[in-house]
Amino acid sequence: KSAASSKQFNREEMEQIRSAMHIFFEEFRGYYFVLKNQPTRKLLFTCHYHNEGLIAAAKCLGIECIEFQHGLIASNDLYYVYHEQFAPVISKSFFPEKILVYGHYWKSILENGCEFHSHQIHVAGDYLYRLNQELTNGIKKENLILVCAQKNMHDDYTTYTQQLMRHASEHPDWKVIVKLHPLEKNKQAYYDLEPLGVEIRDIETPLDVLLKRCKIQISIYSTTFYDALGFDVCNYSLQNYGSMSDYAADMIAEAVAHPLLASENPIAKFLSFDQIRAPVALREDVYCTFDQTVIEKAIGLS
Repeated sequence: KSAASSKQFNREEMEQIRSAMHIFFEEFRGYYFVLKNQPTRKLLFTCHYHNEGLIAAAKCLGIECIEFQHGLIASNDLYYVYHEQFAPVISKSFFPEKILVYGHYWKSILENGCEFHSHQIHVAGDYLYRLNQELTNGIKKENLILVCAQKNMHDDYTTYTQQLMRHASEHPDWKVIVKLHPLEKNKQAYYDLEPLGVEIRDIETPLDVLLKRCKIQISIYSTTFYDALGFDVCNYSLQNYGSMSDYAADMIAEAVAHPLLASENPIAKFLSFDQIRAPVALREDVYCTFDQTVIEKAIGLS
C-alpha cells in the first residue's frame, strides 16, 4: 500500500513488487513452520538472494545464516557490493551473518560494499570439486574455441555462436565447443546449432578438461574466466553485446579477459597477438588453497 500510494512505480513495477512480497511471505511461513521447535542453530547455503524468506525465518528463530560463495561476485552485482547509501537499512535487510569465499580477491570486492564487514568474510579457499591434476596432465592444447554459456541467456549465446561459426569458417583447422551451464533449461536451443558444426558439451565433460584443451575461451561474463587462470587460455569477453554488457565491462576492468566485439574474428585476433597480456588477478589469489579450519571456525566446529 505504501509503494502504491507513493506514485513512484508504474503498473508493471507494482506487479513485480506484489509478486516479490507474496513469494517472500509464503516462503517465510513455510520455512518458519519447518524450523521452529527443533534444534537447528546453523544454516549453510549458497545464494542469499531469492532466499529472503528463509533468512527471515532463521533470524526470527535465532538460527545463524552462513553463505558459501557459489560463483561470480562483481562490483556492479545486483545482489552484492551495495553502495554506502544503503548502509542505514542493511540491518533491516536479509543478509547472512557470514560469507565464505574462494580467495582474497573476492573478499576485497565484497569489502567495497556495505552489506558485509571484513570480519564477516572468511577466505575458505577452493572448496569446489576439481579433477585430479594427474588425470589431465596428458591433455594437449588444440586449435579450439570454448564458448562457456550462462543459464537463461540462450538467445544471446546461440545468436553469437552462429556469427562465430561464420568467423571460424575462415579457419578450417579450428573447431568450436559450447559448454552449457549446469542449470541450463533451454538446452535444445544449443543442440539446434549442431548442424553448423558446433560441438555441445553438457555436464558429462568437466570444465577443467575443456580448459586444458582450448586456446581461446569466449563468454560474456562468467566465473569460467577465473577458472581459466593458469590454463594458458586467452579469455575474450563479448563487449556491448546482450543483456549483461555492464557485467562484461567488469571482466575487462578486472583484467581477467580481453575485449571482443561480436563482429570481430576471435581467431584472427588471437593469432595477431604478439604477447597475451598477463592478468592482474592471479589464480592463487582468486582460488586460494582450501583451508578446512576456516570453515570449521566459521560454522563453530572449532
